[in-house]
Amino acid sequence: MLTVAYLCLSIVSGILVISFGLNLLDGMQRLKRERPSEREAVRTHVAAAPAFVPLDLPNHGMKWPSELPVTSRALPPLPWPSETWTDNFFERKTSVFASPSVVPPPKEEPPKRQQKSKKDPAPAPAVAPSGMPEADEIAVWVEKDGLAAAVENIRDRTGWDFQRAAKYLAEVLRNRPNGSA
Repeated sequence: MLTVAYLCLSIVSGILVISFGLNLLDGMQRLKRERPSEREAVRTHVAAAPAFVPLDLPNHGMKWPSELPVTSRALPPLPWPSETWTDNFFERKTSVFASPSVVPPPKEEPPKRQQKSKKDPAPAPAVAPSGMPEADEIAVWVEKDGLAAAVENIRDRTGWDFQRAAKYLAEVLRNRPNGSA
């Protein structure tokens, strides 16, 4: 029963394909049979006048950008940003880029941090080397102007770099009896 249905379906589809192919071939034959004069007559009949006629305008003097002479449009070179800086951020009395003839003072080693013993809960205050500010003086600076100003004051007095002065300030503040500035 199923094979009969498949057989009928294949016959119907074959007939459809053959009729479509014949119609396609017939259309092609009609095109070939048409005479060239008939096709041209149809074309001339369809042809019409142009949609617009361009205006004949006089020369107005303006030119296209491509007709203009090439001019240099390059901007002048800008200076390096740091060349225009006029502020002194740390307000130091000596320039960081001092002349090579100026020799910085010899650097002293910061005092070593002492180990805390379990018997003595309060550490002894740091003893400042000669010429160094005392712990009480540093505490006044911190209270009055802040940590950054205290570091700068230590740098001005000792000639140390920022990192060394900051470490010394931290050690002095850490070793104060009350633990704060």
